[in-house]
Amino acid sequence: MSRNRRNQSKHRHYGNVELLARELIYPVDLLEWMPRDRAHMILNERRVEVNNLRIQCFREKGLTCANCSLEASFAALELVQSPNYNGWALNFYGLQNNVEIIFTKDHIYPRSKGGPDEMDNLQPMCWPCNLRKGNNVVQKVVEGHSRS
Repeated sequence: MSRNRRNQSKHRHYGNVELLARELIYPVDLLEWMPRDRAHMILNERRVEVNNLRIQCFREKGLTCANCSLEASFAALELVQSPNYNGWALNFYGLQNNVEIIFTKDHIYPRSKGGPDEMDNLQPMCWPCNLRKGNNVVQKVVEGHSRS
């Protein structure tokens, strides 16, 4: 895949997260060689968090949506602005009908209902499925383990 898809990510919103700019595209296997022993790494001269809970979820549980089975096919270095984080982030995307679909970490038992922000309560999910799920508890199978 071309590393130059800047034009596809103009200014976009995903809930309260705003994507302001895109620098480069990386193959999805970037996740395999990212350092596990550091909080940050440098990509294209940008400091990027690589050991936060979202990235850990993707590392441990894969890059396939727990609901619809869409697979992430590339990663993008993007400038993010949100209530919890402002800076450069590595976001993962799948393609569906040639449309980019961002991946999120979903809380199986929603935080709004007291669900913990811990790995056992997380699963990878594409943005449309996460929106549809909302704050419902949905039992899914992720990496061969039943979740409830």
